[in-house]
Amino acid sequence: MSIKNDRWITQQSTGPRFNYYYQEKLIHEYLPLEWFKFEDVKEPLRALTNGQSYMADPDTRIIKMTNGDMVTPFVDHSVKEILRNGQFVKAPSHGLSSYGYDIRLGRNFKVMNGYRTAKHAVIDPTELENMEGFFTNLNDVDAIEMAPHSFALGVAMERLVMPHNVSGICMAKSTLARIGCVAMVTPVEAHWSGYLTIELKNETDHPMRLHAGMGIMQVVFFMGEDCDTTYADRGGKYQDQPAMPVVAR
Repeated sequence: MSIKNDRWITQQSTGPRFNYYYQEKLIHEYLPLEWFKFEDVKEPLRALTNGQSYMADPDTRIIKMTNGDMVTPFVDHSVKEILRNGQFVKAPSHGLSSYGYDIRLGRNFKVMNGYRTAKHAVIDPTELENMEGFFTNLNDVDAIEMAPHSFALGVAMERLVMPHNVSGICMAKSTLARIGCVAMVTPVEAHWSGYLTIELKNETDHPMRLHAGMGIMQVVFFMGEDCDTTYADRGGKYQDQPAMPVVAR
């Protein structure tokens, strides 16, 4: 997929072409659905997007990107097991996938305290100076057991160094989603670097055990046009995150 930069978004939002994109829904309403099945429709549709074909970057391109250390350490295939108690056991996969990279869960966590044990009772996104008081640190552990409906911050084992024209979208893995584990990461912007902090939620009524080293989330990469201002250029507050979970700040 070729993503559009900030300059393009500004131009389209203030110029006449934005209205055309805004009305894209009308195209689908007025053209017969069967029309979209023909091969010759590809060129007219591509013309609507300035000649760009929209798709995520495949494994072949990701490998080329990582030659510049975009993902470290990098595994060039999918691994479906982890070492636990001296034996390899089946686990959610990590490593290179068809159109993304499955990152692993690291060994450091911050577990959110209960309402009665937190130093501060109310979480306010406009007052984040005391957020550390809401968490208890668990460092260098093999696994974490999350209580029902609890929340914790984890961290990725891999370090990402995003190129100036590549951004990433993070999504939870299917196996974890189907057992009620919510894994969240906000978009990884161009020129961001560091270890991803991963937001974890146990949505079930049962304790849930998550193991360090297992695949936790897939990052899908999109190379696009150069933007005017990268995450590093504007001094993003989560730049160069350490291999420890970072709370909101």
